[in-house]
Amino acid sequence: MADKKATILVADDDPRLQRLTQYTLEQQGFRVLVASDGPEALDIAKRELPDLILLDVMMPTLDGFEVLRRLRRDPRTQHIIVIFLTSKAEVVDKVRAFDAGANDYLVKPIDMTELEARVRSFLARARPAAAPEALPQGLVLCPFSLRGGMGVSSLAVNLAVSLAQLWQVDVPLVDLALESGHAALMLDLRPAYTWADLAGYSLEEVELPLVQGYLAPHDSGVHVLAAPPEPQAAANITGPLVNKVLTLLRDNYPFVVVDTPSNFVETTLAALDLAEHILLVLSPELAAVKSATQALEVFALLDYVSERVAPILNWVFPEGGLPRQDIEAALGLSIRAVIPYGRSLFVAGINRGIPVVLGAPTASPAMVIQQMAYHLSPAERQAQKPPEPSEMWLRLQRAQRR
Repeated sequence: MADKKATILVADDDPRLQRLTQYTLEQQGFRVLVASDGPEALDIAKRELPDLILLDVMMPTLDGFEVLRRLRRDPRTQHIIVIFLTSKAEVVDKVRAFDAGANDYLVKPIDMTELEARVRSFLARARPAAAPEALPQGLVLCPFSLRGGMGVSSLAVNLAVSLAQLWQVDVPLVDLALESGHAALMLDLRPAYTWADLAGYSLEEVELPLVQGYLAPHDSGVHVLAAPPEPQAAANITGPLVNKVLTLLRDNYPFVVVDTPSNFVETTLAALDLAEHILLVLSPELAAVKSATQALEVFALLDYVSERVAPILNWVFPEGGLPRQDIEAALGLSIRAVIPYGRSLFVAGINRGIPVVLGAPTASPAMVIQQMAYHLSPAERQAQKPPEPSEMWLRLQRAQRR
C-alpha cells in the first residue's frame, strides 16, 4: 500500500487528465492536491510542501520549466521530487527539464500503472531510513535442467500456484527464460510490462515499489515478472539486475519461484546463487541423467552444498525408463519427488492457461506438485494449522491420513 502520509501535487491544465491522475493516486492511498496553472502550483507547493509534484510543461502564465526553476531556488521546496508529465517529446525539451532539476520525464499519453510505479519508486528512495520490519527472509526456489523438454516451466508455474494457494500468500513467479519464456502464457496473462521495461532503469532506481509495479497478478495469488516479448531484449538484462530484483522479492515475500532456462549464463547463475532449493528436473532416460550429472558438476564448482539440490524425476513418457535406483546411483543423490506421467493433463493446462494444480487438482501429477510445495515450505509453516486453511491444505491433510 502507499504511504498514507505521502502528498502529491498534480499540476496540469487539462481537467480530464487532472481528474484521472487524482483518482488513480487517491485509490492507492495518497493525498492528492491539484493545480491548474503555474502560479497556483507554486502557491500550493510552498504552502503544503508536497512529497512529489507531477508537473505539466504547457500551463497558463508560467510554464512547467519556470515553475521548476523557482521551486529549486527556494530552500523550502528545492528537495521536492518533480516528475514532468507532458506531450512534448523532443529531446531538447527533456534536456531542458533535467537541466532545470527534474527527477523524471514522462511523455503523454501516460499509462497509469507505469506512473504509479514511478511515483512509488521515487517516494521509496526519498523516504528517510527507518528500522526495517522484522520479516523472515523468504525462500527462492529454482526448478532447473540443462536439458530442454524436462517440464521445468510447467513445474515452476504449478509450484508457484501451489505455494500461493496452500498458504494463501502472494508468490512472485520470475521468468528468467528471457529469450523464450512462457510463464505468463501458462497462466493466461498478457502483462503490460516485462523484464525489458525494468532493464531501462539503473540499479539504484530499482526498488521494491518499482518492481511490484511490473508484476502481473493472477487470481491464484501468483504475481509474474514476465520474460520480454522480443528475444533480443534479453541482452539488456544483466546478472546484477536479476540479483537486485530477486533479493528485493526474497526479502519481502515468503516464497519466490524462478523459471530458469537450460543454461549457466550470468542471469541464470544470479538466480541459482540465491536459491534455497534448486529443483534439478530430469526424466528417466540416459541423456537427461547425463545432463543432470553435468549440472551437479557445475554446482560443485560453484560450491553449492548438496542439501540445496533436490532431484525431481519427471516421467515425461508413458512407459519404460531407467530404474530409479540406477538414476540415484548416477547422481549420488536421492530423488526428492517423482511426477507421474500426465502429458495430456499438462498440455491441456497450457492450452487453456489453467495450471494442472487448479484445473485437475486431485490428479496424481498435481497432487505430487502440491505435496512438493508443502514439504519445501519452512518447518514452522508445516507444523501449524493455518487460521483459515485453504482447500489445498485440507486436501493434502486428508491425503496424508490415508
